Amino acid sequence: MIANPERGPYSRFIMKNLVFISSVMFLVSATSSLFGAESRKDKVLNDRQELVEDGYWIYNDLDKGLELAQQTGKPLMVVFRCLP
Repeated sequence: MIANPERGPYSRFIMKNLVFISSVMFLVSATSSLFGAESRKDKVLNDRQELVEDGYWIYNDLDKGLELAQQTGKPLMVVFRCLP
C-alpha cells in the first residue's frame, strides 16, 4: 500500500487504534447494560427500603409528615409514585 502524503505516516496507525478503542468501548457498555442493569420496577421497589433505612425521609406516613412539618415550621413535600 502506498502512503498518502496528505494524511501523514501515522494516519493508518491512528485509524486502527481508533477502531479498536471504539470496539472495546462498545463491548464494555453492551455487557454492563446486560448484566448490571436493574429494571425500573426493581429500582422503585428497592428505593423504599433505602429510604426507610436512611431515616432522613418519611416514607408512606402522611400523618407523621404533617405533624413534623407543623412542629418544625417547614413546608411539606409530598411525592406520589406508582409503577406503570
